[in-house]
Amino acid sequence: MSIRVLPSSTRRAAWRSRLIAAAAVPLLFACGGERPAGSQVAAKVNREEISVHQVNFLLQRRPGVTAETAPTLGREVLEQLIDQELALQKAREMKVERDPVVQQAIEAARRDIVVQAYLQRIGEAAARPTAQEVQAYYQAHPALFAQRRIFTLYDAAIDGSAGQVDPWKDKFAAARTPNELAAVLQTSGLAYSARQSTQSASALPMDLLDRLAPLHEGQSLLLPRPAGLRVVMVAGLRIDPVSEEAARPAIEQFLVNDRKRRIAEQEVKALRDGARIDYVGSFAQSGVLQGADAK
Repeated sequence: MSIRVLPSSTRRAAWRSRLIAAAAVPLLFACGGERPAGSQVAAKVNREEISVHQVNFLLQRRPGVTAETAPTLGREVLEQLIDQELALQKAREMKVERDPVVQQAIEAARRDIVVQAYLQRIGEAAARPTAQEVQAYYQAHPALFAQRRIFTLYDAAIDGSAGQVDPWKDKFAAARTPNELAAVLQTSGLAYSARQSTQSASALPMDLLDRLAPLHEGQSLLLPRPAGLRVVMVAGLRIDPVSEEAARPAIEQFLVNDRKRRIAEQEVKALRDGARIDYVGSFAQSGVLQGADAK
């Protein structure tokens, strides 16, 4: 049996940077229907029951669920829970949960859930942005809104050492269409993979958007990568602006989420500052003391 357990440092980085958004989601899949009044059971699988609350919990975690789609999606969730319950019952027969690796994975998941709930709770203190803050963000990011662009990108990931790639950089940059760039790539003899996609500015990473924003159709970015070079060509471009009013909900949510993230980061920092942390064994470092006991 092979179960991947992330190192604690990786898990810590994940939940520290994870967006903790407290969403008030209504009950989407009611307990009524043909079930007896007051029944909280959605299905019985052998001797085990699956509750309506289990269905609702998973349904609320699905994006875009509405009152109209909830009954259909709720049935899909229930069928998934039935399959899961059958597998779980068989796993219990085989005592899979006693496997040390499984126990470690369960404990890691439990820790993450508890920590996320804690960070979500303290994040509820985040204030809603004012109209002035929303307007300021809108005006400060024209590439996302007032001057939003829709990019058609030809993105090539090239494998090779610096000595192999460097002689071809000028020719990659000189190409003006995806076909021209593909021809140069084939001529170079370098291994590569390429794909073409159409994406709005808001779907791109901010650091990439900032570098693409001044480019015109036919121009390319040459970006280093560990195994070689990445060439991102603007194969097509059109302007598709978004008004401040239309952008307001997304901006408000972004600002709230960003404040929650900063609250979580500050809380974790304060906890570390107030704790004594001693690194042991191969992780030991000379004089590592943090928090109130550090002198």
